[in-house]
Amino acid sequence: TFKLTDQGKRKLALRFELTTSLARYIAQNPNIKLPFKRYEVGPNFRDGPIKLGRERQFWQCDADTVGTKSMLAEAEQISILDSVFKKLNFEFEIKINNRKLLNGILNQAGIKKQKEAIISIDKLDKIGKEGVTKELLDKGYKQDQTNKLFKILENKKFKDIKKQITDEEGKQGISELGELFYYLKQLNVKSIKFEPNLARGQAYYTGTILEAFF
Repeated sequence: TFKLTDQGKRKLALRFELTTSLARYIAQNPNIKLPFKRYEVGPNFRDGPIKLGRERQFWQCDADTVGTKSMLAEAEQISILDSVFKKLNFEFEIKINNRKLLNGILNQAGIKKQKEAIISIDKLDKIGKEGVTKELLDKGYKQDQTNKLFKILENKKFKDIKKQITDEEGKQGISELGELFYYLKQLNVKSIKFEPNLARGQAYYTGTILEAFF
């Protein structure tokens, strides 16, 4: 956070992102009609290391839906990305996964300490199977666990991975993804790609995981 003290000796901070203020607004208005949708565009500031593509001041565009578990809300979000990138004439694909499915795959592999494993799995496209396996073994996971993990992750087609999931949480993820893909088909979103190893290394994902790639 970019912190400062003004001439009145007040401790201040420049806005660092848009989501926190939304969460506060929802918390302070418990009677608001749900689902609640809003979009916001504005400048933010960071006080971290600056490098190419990571500026001191940057613009953020948020489109949020609060108060529904429907996969239609997720489909709308992905449709927004698809529409914007098309209008910008970008060549892109939107990779999609589900945290419940990922948790289920880890459960089936016998991996209970999942946070560290997810961070490594998310690097699969960058360092490959050998690199991820080495990382997992170095972190203390067993060879038979990594073998079970990759036996499932190597299936890139949703219909194939669907057949392998026996874990209940994993089945929930499969159900949510199936509903999401149905809605995306109705919305004519064709830029999506199912990616079972997509994790983004973040602990706050509870359902759909998505990331756009050029």
